[in-house]
Amino acid sequence: MKKILTVIFLLQILLLLSCATDAENKEWNAAEVCPETGTNAYGMPNRGTFTDERDGQVYRYTTIGDQVWMAQNLNYDGGNNACLYEEDNCAESGRLYYSCSAECPAGWRLPSYDEWLSLLAEMDSAETNVLKLKSTDGWLPLNPGENANGTDECGLNIKPWSIDDELDGYRINYLSAFSPKDNISDSRVSYIYFMSSEDGYSFLPDICRFVHAYARCVKD
Repeated sequence: MKKILTVIFLLQILLLLSCATDAENKEWNAAEVCPETGTNAYGMPNRGTFTDERDGQVYRYTTIGDQVWMAQNLNYDGGNNACLYEEDNCAESGRLYYSCSAECPAGWRLPSYDEWLSLLAEMDSAETNVLKLKSTDGWLPLNPGENANGTDECGLNIKPWSIDDELDGYRINYLSAFSPKDNISDSRVSYIYFMSSEDGYSFLPDICRFVHAYARCVKD
């Protein structure tokens, strides 16, 4: 009887080791993390469009893990915002918001710091998560380098942008930036998320009146 129990115990150990090895060797799969078909927890198709009732604009969205993200930048003119170069640019790139003034459509909100981290975690590897989120075009020739353009695995379609020297007297070279508010004690502070072709991403806390950023919204 002891021999039988020993054999069963050893088989269980081998099974656990096998499962652990399989988990370690499992490759990241976009079809599992952000499937193009099926429905999400909100009963919506995993990818699709919705209409902002305030101005009738239609936005694309994509489901990544248990989050639903706008797949393009916000373009609502609620004041205290501007197109980066010319009016036509807003339709393609969204509006640049100042002083934390971005207002998401009903049922959507600016993402928190933790929600950005969750999004990056869904992309699996710190070495490739930014690459998976960036659009497949638009980063070259503005951002030279091997990984300038991304693979856009989940349809988030993040494009680059730049700030000229004339704006506020400083220059940020070809970054994608978003301005999510966070639940922090000082309401004047917002987290700005920067993505570049060279060094991945970073979070910088900033006083709201200094924030100049595009906005992405997540589903409430």
